[in-house]
Amino acid sequence: MAWRPATLLESPILASVHAFIARLDGPAFPDVDQLTTLASELGLRTRSGASIRFVAPPSPTNAAASSYEMRILHEGMVATRPDNWHDLFNALAWLAFPRTKACINAWHCAELTARGGVSPRGPLRDFLSLFDEGGAFAVSCDPSLTALLADHAWKDLFWTRRDDVRRAMRFVVLGHAVMEKALDPYPGVTARTLLRNVDPQAIAAPWPELIAACDAAGEAAVDAVARTGDRRAFGALPVLGVPGWTDDNADPAYYDDPRYFRPKRR
Repeated sequence: MAWRPATLLESPILASVHAFIARLDGPAFPDVDQLTTLASELGLRTRSGASIRFVAPPSPTNAAASSYEMRILHEGMVATRPDNWHDLFNALAWLAFPRTKACINAWHCAELTARGGVSPRGPLRDFLSLFDEGGAFAVSCDPSLTALLADHAWKDLFWTRRDDVRRAMRFVVLGHAVMEKALDPYPGVTARTLLRNVDPQAIAAPWPELIAACDAAGEAAVDAVARTGDRRAFGALPVLGVPGWTDDNADPAYYDDPRYFRPKRR
């Protein structure tokens, strides 16, 4: 897919990074210098205090996962492949959610350090990767809607209470893999979602305020999971079930496909 910012700005799935896409409105695919300039303007830092920079990947002989995470934490160097959508959306997620991204990176490194630089894909690192790549936030000022989402009552939530969802819920995508799938979305896209109940004023907040609040909540929630292992604040979200995120879900039969709208395991 060619770099067409105007097309990306039409996608509701990418709303969390629209502000940065609009800043990258040139004809060419954004490069690391442009992305680093935005990071510098925002003063983005890792938890070690290193300034975030987007750089070309190291040579294959030095490209271990441990090196990738450690270079970010200690040097602020986020390896970013040229003309690569996955890495571009990762960079945009850093710009939009710097606290959550820095938190995820720090816990990856803590796990690696505790094991002498080599860490198997245990439960914590699996969770960190899943939320990093496939994460989202579901924010509601009506706890009954959050409860329906947590219970996987998809048709009740997204169809029976469709007007309530539009009024009292907002959905914010963090994961760069989900963003990449927005280029050619399909019904099976699912996000690991932090469920948040907030007051009505927060639901009505402008996008920059909403994203900043989600970023703070994401940082706190990841810290809590890393320290306690309790993941009950997180649920699943069939991304294209959100009203308005695809024209197909204007038909109630859309929510009857159990392949995508699965009941909760009991």
